[in-house]
Amino acid sequence: YTSDELSEMTLEKWFGQEDIAQVNAAVEAVFDKGYGEVEANLILKSGETEIPVFRNNSSYEYSITINKSGLKNVDGNFKIVGGQAVLNEYNEKNGTDFKLIPEEYFTLSQNSFTLTQEDMKKTTNLTMDLTKLKDLVPTNSNEYAIPLKLVSENSEITISENKQFLILIPRLTGGIRNESGVLLWEQTLTQMGIVQSDNNTVSMAVTEKYLFVNTRSSDLRYFDRFTGQYVGTVELPFKGSLNNFSMASDGKSSIIISALRRGAAITTQDLYRINNTESPVLFARVNHNISNGRKLSIRGDLNGDAIICSVLENEPSFVYWKTKNGNILSQSPEVFAANPLEIGWTLQADVYPLDLDLTKGVYMTGYGNASLSKFAFVDGVSKNVLYEYDLVGGEIDKSLKWATHSIDMITYNDAKYLALGSVTASKMNARLLHVEEPSHLIMSPLSPDLCKFITEFETEPNAQSTGDVLLGKSKNGEFLQMYVLATNGGIKVYQFDSKGETTK
Repeated sequence: YTSDELSEMTLEKWFGQEDIAQVNAAVEAVFDKGYGEVEANLILKSGETEIPVFRNNSSYEYSITINKSGLKNVDGNFKIVGGQAVLNEYNEKNGTDFKLIPEEYFTLSQNSFTLTQEDMKKTTNLTMDLTKLKDLVPTNSNEYAIPLKLVSENSEITISENKQFLILIPRLTGGIRNESGVLLWEQTLTQMGIVQSDNNTVSMAVTEKYLFVNTRSSDLRYFDRFTGQYVGTVELPFKGSLNNFSMASDGKSSIIISALRRGAAITTQDLYRINNTESPVLFARVNHNISNGRKLSIRGDLNGDAIICSVLENEPSFVYWKTKNGNILSQSPEVFAANPLEIGWTLQADVYPLDLDLTKGVYMTGYGNASLSKFAFVDGVSKNVLYEYDLVGGEIDKSLKWATHSIDMITYNDAKYLALGSVTASKMNARLLHVEEPSHLIMSPLSPDLCKFITEFETEPNAQSTGDVLLGKSKNGEFLQMYVLATNGGIKVYQFDSKGETTK
């Protein structure tokens, strides 16, 4: 372009009318000499690029482009170098401490280039051998890097200092293969031998073999969790509308069933334990006046160390019991109370601790409080909300943050997943979230890095807006399952895998 053409296109916008004459003169001087600075660069700005890579694939290919800028009519010879010396140089200049991924773990299709007068860019491909790399780089680590530096072999051509490094950081992701979710089985409650119009089927539990479905006032029915076939029934001598109200399992062989404790007077709350499919035995008996027991969660192994959580009504709190080496430490529970100014609910809620040490924080969700109902991670020390999932943007509830009240967590193929269940009077919504860290909750709520799967289906009218969602995995760890219960509806089970990209 001539300077006049440039002026008409952009310069007035860039500099203002009064500066155009000065800019025109500078442009014309460059054209008169016939050259300008010639540069080459790996990226627009030197620095670090993190690449999420599914670890179960065999390889991953990354495209690298070398760009030439400037007006000088010369050929340019360049090469890409790497290794420990390049990484040391980058670490020293930038105050970083990356560890080296040696060249045996990747290949460059080309590392020497000639850019002719007509060439403005060249491309090379870097291919990582993931079968080797996953033995060196831990899952979800960002400590290891492939350092690359662009070097000019022409004295006339410079490499811009802030564009010469490319530090590739492959973050190996475990977990499920994208789009691997399939419907494993589904049944209505009627098909499962449960009265579908009854509002009292409100909770499930998963052990290594079975799916237990709890209906208040009824004995406990259990099914093959991989097929949905009815297997048997555990008789509950204590059953009643408030006595076998809710249950949870440790994902192995043990279940806890809790009574619902309501009212202001001091009365008894019983928790019973079922091992495998044996008769229930009394686990804890507490006399208190705390309204709790609508939802249970268990973190850990009840035959070892575990924590059992039971949410309270009308306040963002829960009571909890601990076991050590399979023994309950105290019949009387302790209370964890979140900040009531930051999160709240009425009746329906659920919690799941990040760790057996509650000071590390708790995932909490509930509904019924129009201003404070939310799904969030609560700090275990300050008891304040640290991170909150965007329910509106996530299309769970577009107005009142009404209906999230069931959560469960699991680690599968070295990745952490959280299931979130949401209920209205006639609809069930469940989703699988990838949350390596609690801070991931504040990611874009429907982004593929966070939200891995969504299912939503209509149910018969559900007077209490109840349901449940659970996670389990096959004994050999090959598959992940998500169990979704809609009261007055039925159960759907979805399965995910972690096989390579060619899996059908």
